[in-house]
Formats: sequence, structure tokens, C-alpha cells
Amino acid sequence: MSELHPLLLRHLRQAGCDPAGEPPTPQQWATLVSLLGEAFADAERDRSDLEQTLEITTVEMGKAHDSASLQTERFEATLGALEEGLCMVDAEWKIDWVSPGAAVLLAGQPRELVGRPFFEVARFTGGDPAELDESALRERLSGR
Repeated sequence: MSELHPLLLRHLRQAGCDPAGEPPTPQQWATLVSLLGEAFADAERDRSDLEQTLEITTVEMGKAHDSASLQTERFEATLGALEEGLCMVDAEWKIDWVSPGAAVLLAGQPRELVGRPFFEVARFTGGDPAELDESALRERLSGR
């Protein structure tokens, strides 16, 4: 006989049945069916609770996403209205966002610049050449 699931074994024992022994009596069968019915009802309640939780979580996450999107749009609109060139980069110095003023300075469209390495598109002129070295600039811009 194949190995029985631990929960089924527990219900069999609770009903007084021995899977390896004598066949169950009618009373043991009735007890087992009742126990299994309760287990199925519990599982159904748990499934229903999980579905409700998932639905609530999905709605709340949707609201949070909408709120974050609105805040991002406001942020970008505010910064985009600045005449100054402003660039946001990630930890690897890839451009995350570019203001219209920065796009002009970097000679590109914002959509074309996003995702590109900052030091690939930025051209620095004037000043001490040692200070314009990429590693020196990275260090200065990182605040080290």
C-alpha cells in the first residue's frame, strides 16, 4: 500500500481506524467521514479567507501604485519645469531621469538618454584635466 498522507493518518486514528488492521466498523466510517467533512470545510474557509485577503491586498497595492505614480508625475513635472539641467542616476551611474534642460546640455532626447551610462553621454570641458577624469568625477559626485 502506498504511504498515506499524514493528515489522513491522523483522521484515521481519530476515528479509531487502523490502516494496517481490520476494516473499519460502520461507526468508525461515520466518524471518519464526519472528520473529513470538517477538514474539507476548514480548508474551504481557509481558501475563502485567502482569496479575500488577496483581493484586499490587490486593491490596496493598486491604490498605492496609483498614488506613487501620481507623486512621480508631480515630481517629474516640478523638476521638468526647472531651466537648469538636472539628471538622476542609479547606483551604477545609469541615467534614471533627465530634465529638459539636461537633455539640451547632453544633446539628446530624455527618452534616448534614460538607461545610458552618465559618463558615456556627459562631456566635461575646461578646468583641470585631472579633475575631469571619470574616476575623479565619480568620487567627487559621490561625496567621498
